[in-house]
Amino acid sequence: MNQLKSLLLLFIVFTTTTTMAQKENAQKIQGCWVFKKMVAPASANIPKESMPPADSITVCFEANGKYTSTMANNTEPITGQYQVSEDGKTITQQRDVQEEYSVDEDATIEFTSENSVILKLEYAHLYFERKL
Repeated sequence: MNQLKSLLLLFIVFTTTTTMAQKENAQKIQGCWVFKKMVAPASANIPKESMPPADSITVCFEANGKYTSTMANNTEPITGQYQVSEDGKTITQQRDVQEEYSVDEDATIEFTSENSVILKLEYAHLYFERKL
């Protein structure tokens, strides 16, 4: 009987912790983030000169599921919707206006600190720091 109680308690603690982590990532991503660097594997064949420079992109995630991305060399911001997965591990973005040769890709979210996040795409890892 004690084993059953212990198992039940462990289950409750685990599911509560998982639920809090899911909500936490959805809340932690909110705010504005400044691009710092992009790391791509050699197999991606992305020329260094085509990688955006640090501090050239700012992405702001709003609580209502909308985002705005501004780039230093572009006066028109990119807007769209985003959603964090139920498990809090993936972010899905969809632009309001699709451009030719552009693809909206899901990214794995990895917070390295409260103010640093890595968005891991299939072709590259994008490093961002919270705009303070």
